[in-house]
Amino acid sequence: MMPGRSRYGALILAVLLITGCARSGPADAVREYGIDPAAPVAAGHAALPLPGEPTPLGSRSLSGLYASPPAADTLEALSTAPVSPDGLFRAVLRDGEIWVTRIDGAWLWQVTLPPATPAPPEGGADGGAQGTAQPDLDGNPAGQGAATPPGADPAGASTAADSPANPPESPAIEVEPVAPLTWTPRSTLLLRDTASRWLEADPATAAVTPLGPFLTGATHLIPSPDGSQVLFYKGNQLYTARWDGSDPQPIGENLVGHWDSAGQLVVRERPADTENPD
Repeated sequence: MMPGRSRYGALILAVLLITGCARSGPADAVREYGIDPAAPVAAGHAALPLPGEPTPLGSRSLSGLYASPPAADTLEALSTAPVSPDGLFRAVLRDGEIWVTRIDGAWLWQVTLPPATPAPPEGGADGGAQGTAQPDLDGNPAGQGAATPPGADPAGASTAADSPANPPESPAIEVEPVAPLTWTPRSTLLLRDTASRWLEADPATAAVTPLGPFLTGATHLIPSPDGSQVLFYKGNQLYTARWDGSDPQPIGENLVGHWDSAGQLVVRERPADTENPD
């Protein structure tokens, strides 16, 4: 009886071991954003490395969202880059490119910034020429009594597409990120580009969102501890606004401000020998 029971127990143990291996194998791996099936997270294990250890990025082919693999020195810098507040991501800016990795190296993201569109010139889309018609060389007001060149449209050479009400679209401008990168309390990246825009990059969704237009040209953005507001300068003026730059509130000029640990704004006069925040 004992030998039979031993064989039966061994058979059950073998079945359990095989079942467990199958459940933890790559076949059932969740590959969100192309997660590397060889990474610990793909097998259902806790994210590695342990706190304080570098992210393993040089030992395997990395999956993720990128046009071409990063250079070896970029991977080395990324493996020890600052960790997001939620402990899940690292990010680095090198050679004009932002790279983000999961803490266990299971996923790599090359952040792509949306192109910027130039703002129209001040004074209107035509650069302030509206309402300032000049007389022609014969002294007639513009558009009245002026001679029409042979073959020209008497109604005028301009078309509806070129009229002040329908100005031609400005070409988009390719932009690059500007150092430094900042992790926000929500574990998203706050960054500025060469068009002076502020943007938010979210590793959880691989989305990059430009913040409100009022923040364009602002400096020294500081998120509040709960991530719901930002403190920033425009020239000498200190402002607060909602996280996306909406509802800006001027605080005053020549002031220095910061958020305390409770999320309250603390403001004082800037010392006379302190440089302008710009």
